[in-house]
Amino acid sequence: MFMLNLILLGGCAQKSSSVEVNTMNQPAPSLSVKEVKLKIHMDENNTLFINNVLSSEAALRKKIQIKQREAQAREQKISCIIEVNSSVSYENIIHIIDLIKQEGVNDVVLATTPEKDER
Repeated sequence: MFMLNLILLGGCAQKSSSVEVNTMNQPAPSLSVKEVKLKIHMDENNTLFINNVLSSEAALRKKIQIKQREAQAREQKISCIIEVNSSVSYENIIHIIDLIKQEGVNDVVLATTPEKDER
């Protein structure tokens, strides 16, 4: 496992994000019963889906907040799995990761899906 540090430059401001990445030759961490899993999908049109339901960024924030309260009541934590099409820009992926982290979720797994013509 390694840390992927991304620095986005825009004008004079710098924004830095760290993302924990599992390499293919290491097993991904398994989710235990002490974790609540939230699946987020972004397609090639940057359309968001939460647990396979069409959604928005505002709805994602609200869903995370609700899941956080439920998880805290049960002494659990939340893990988010972000599944993106390979055509989604890095900026959009980092934006969603930042949104999730702003809501207090630190366990984020990133998965990519091949483009339609790659299948």
